[in-house]
Formats: sequence, structure tokens, C-alpha cells
Amino acid sequence: MIQKWKIILAFAVIYLVWGTTYLAILFAIKDIPPFLMSGMRFLFAGIILYFFCLVKKEQQPNFLSFSKNVFRGILMLVGGTVSVTWAEQYLPSSTAAIIVTSVPFWFVILDRKQWKFYFSNKVLIIGLLIDSLDRRITYFKIQNNGQFTFNEHCYPIIGCRSFLFVYKYFQW
Repeated sequence: MIQKWKIILAFAVIYLVWGTTYLAILFAIKDIPPFLMSGMRFLFAGIILYFFCLVKKEQQPNFLSFSKNVFRGILMLVGGTVSVTWAEQYLPSSTAAIIVTSVPFWFVILDRKQWKFYFSNKVLIIGLLIDSLDRRITYFKIQNNGQFTFNEHCYPIIGCRSFLFVYKYFQW
């Protein structure tokens, strides 16, 4: 019974923290430049996590592991969250959050080793199709004359996400 409450609590924390991220970004970038705000956020989070690991007496990473993870971490944070933070200056936070939901789609597409499993699962295929349609609606805006045009403020998010997944795919 205790284990079940831990799982429920863990999901509640994830939903609360992740769900409010884009709203917090929206409020923060009104007063703080996006790159500075993101940098401060990651610095404070890193310090807190590092001290948590020290208290738990976790093994310290060696230099090789640290250097590999620094490069990948910078790519993920700058290419991922920072690009979203910058784009939220021009996009509603709800639109930015929806664009970020394309991550599972790209993981499935780029994970060729698991395609047999992925594409034999009907529920997963239906989910990917719905996700793809939802994102296409988000990327476009309707003009006053009823025509669709691409929302140009989506380019940074799409470009950075695409780069990250190409990086992941080729494992540079």
C-alpha cells in the first residue's frame, strides 16, 4: 500500500512540475531575458541535485563521464528547453507545450531497432497519427481570409528538436 502512494505522489509531482513549467516560463520571460532565465534555472537545479547526491553519498562522476555528459546536456538544454523559452516570447505557452509533445513521435521514428515492435502495436500507431495531426494544426495559423499559413515562430523549436534527434540517432 505504501508503494502505491509513492507512485501516485511521484506522478503528482511530475504533473505539477512539468505542467507548470510552460506557465512559469511565460511569467518569467516578461521580466528576465529568456537565456538568462533558463541559465539561472538550470544552474540552481544542478546545484540542488548535486547537493542532494552528496547527502545521499552517491558516487561522483569521473572526468570522462562528466565531459561526455556536459556536451550532451548542453545540447539537450539549449536545443530543447532554451529554444522553447525563447519561442514563448512569440508563441502562447500552450502552443509551445503542444509542440514539445512531438518528442515521443521522434523517438519512435528514429529508433529503427524497435520498429517491428512499434509498428505492430495498433494503439501506438493510432496515437502517433493523432499526435501528428494535432501538431500540424498547431504549426499553422488561420488568416482572416480563411487561408492557412505556417506559424514562423515555431521554426526555432522545430529546428532545435530536429537537431537533437538527429544527434541522438547518429550517437555523435
